[in-house]
Amino acid sequence: MPGPFEHSGIATFDEQGRQSLGGGMGKENEWDTGITNHVDVDPVEDTPMKLVDLGGKVVLTKTEVGKFGYLAVCLDAEGNRFGLWESRNYPPKR
Repeated sequence: MPGPFEHSGIATFDEQGRQSLGGGMGKENEWDTGITNHVDVDPVEDTPMKLVDLGGKVVLTKTEVGKFGYLAVCLDAEGNRFGLWESRNYPPKR
């Protein structure tokens, strides 16, 4: 069985037992104080610019997450936090 996902200190797997980032946990920081819903986008860098134009804010710019993909975290115009996720072809896109 694959080893733990190195960036969070926990192991995450999909239904077939393959190493995956279907969910995860990380250390708390100043902007992350609860559950964050994530939306799959492609590519991550296009969405934050649109969000800022609509009054939102980027709190974590595009960040590489190992071999899995890229993450960004934003606040909408009302201060609601959400994440953006771009897979690095894992699982392979159909």
